[in-house]
Amino acid sequence: MNEDELIINIKTGYDVKYVNIIQGDPFAAGILGGGETWNGQAVNIPFKKRLKNQIWWTTTIKPEFKRLKYYFELQTEDERWFYFEDGFVSEEQMNLSGRSRQCFVFPWMNPADIPVTPAWVNDTIWYQIYPERFYNGDPGNDPENVLPWRNSGSVKNEEFFGGDETMKMNGRFVRRKAVRGPDSIIHLRSLMRCQSSIPVIPRCANICWGFVKRG
Repeated sequence: MNEDELIINIKTGYDVKYVNIIQGDPFAAGILGGGETWNGQAVNIPFKKRLKNQIWWTTTIKPEFKRLKYYFELQTEDERWFYFEDGFVSEEQMNLSGRSRQCFVFPWMNPADIPVTPAWVNDTIWYQIYPERFYNGDPGNDPENVLPWRNSGSVKNEEFFGGDETMKMNGRFVRRKAVRGPDSIIHLRSLMRCQSSIPVIPRCANICWGFVKRG
């Protein structure tokens, strides 16, 4: 999303052959609350990415008044279904007189909700370090289950290599001149007790940011 455009995505099974988004301004039929009927405009979603078990459909909409109301039309080989915020509706149900439609609604494209990447990010080199796998500064305090360091082969979840000295790790990192460029960021993962030795589980992620500048 940017100040003028919304990106709309939907994932379906491979049985779906095409997808339309029926979209428009929420107030196109009136100010709501009366007997107005909102229909919207059907727009085909041509852009898709084939995943292992699904198709990812995506399109970009530019709402005229920075707000949007929409639902989806999905067509298989022999059926047509409509997808609203409260679930699927068959073609027969869609034609029932007076049926309420719980559409998706984007009430306002608030500038505060738009992610803006700072310019300095493009000129920064990022390093993500797992202290337990990076440097064992003091083997003297290793527990019994510590494995010897190796430079090849895969690493299993239950393996533990004993790296834990972050201050010594930082010194080694800088002395080896691993930091390149005028600005670099070191991202340390899992600086706390964790059930997994591979720190990718959310409850284990105690994240620390550090800026390293070359003078």
